[in-house]
Amino acid sequence: MKALVTGGLGFIGANIVDALLDKNVEVLIVDKNKKSKEPKDRQKMTIFINDANKTKMERLKREHFDLIFHFGAPCSNIQFVNNPYHLSETISGMVNVMEIARASGAKVIYPSSCTVYSGQFPQKENVALPLPTSLYSTGKIASEHIANYYENMYGIKSTGLRIFAAYGEREERKGNIASVITLFLMQIMHKKQPVIWGDGTQRRDFVYINDVVNLTLKVAFDEKSPKIINIGSGEAHDFNEVIRIINKKLGTSIIPKFISKPKWYLGNTKADMSLASKLYNFKAKSLETGISNYIRYLKQVM
Repeated sequence: MKALVTGGLGFIGANIVDALLDKNVEVLIVDKNKKSKEPKDRQKMTIFINDANKTKMERLKREHFDLIFHFGAPCSNIQFVNNPYHLSETISGMVNVMEIARASGAKVIYPSSCTVYSGQFPQKENVALPLPTSLYSTGKIASEHIANYYENMYGIKSTGLRIFAAYGEREERKGNIASVITLFLMQIMHKKQPVIWGDGTQRRDFVYINDVVNLTLKVAFDEKSPKIINIGSGEAHDFNEVIRIINKKLGTSIIPKFISKPKWYLGNTKADMSLASKLYNFKAKSLETGISNYIRYLKQVM
């Protein structure tokens, strides 16, 4: 079995590559980050191109892939605020991947996002939102429609993962576009005040990276996987609670700094995880367990 992983040197992509290699799957990585901190043996598996580049991606049509994990798109709302043209990059990359799948018959697994729900509740897979509130969510909704088109026209199987706030190993490399858990952890571990945008009462569904990867692979190897599935914890925690948990785990008592929340900032999220529970018996780790695991890892790499 052979898999293509775009964005395979990034946060979620690199963790997926780990899991695939553990299953003895042959992996080819596409990534544009030549400054990646991944080890040299991982970079030797990588073709360094932007997956939005049609000409360079077309060469992969000659390869045979059983699975394609498309995690190479811009991954943060902040990126789209700073550069709206990330929308065209997202759409082009998705079309390029689906064309490769069309040539090889591969199944495609791609990340959508909890942002497609635009704060509506309950956040369940069958909720249709015609009016996204950000260019980031616009790109994710477009990706879902592109996947649906390729299945209807060419029979290409795919599953979109509406991932909530993932955190954990390797996310510390994302800098200021990381999840608030990583941002708070890095600030507190460096004895700095964690910065909260807003009053800290906003609630998010946080999901540990190992849970994201485990469910992603179950979906990938399931011939009857749904077109769309949530990946979250099914629980919502406010930012003030996250700070309290981090301080408790680190034995610190650093008080956060509160600043004004920008208009585009994501609101409350909470995944309906009944579909993943029913199909895959999925249950995410608790926030405290996930943060404990992440702190253990960060102390080793910092």
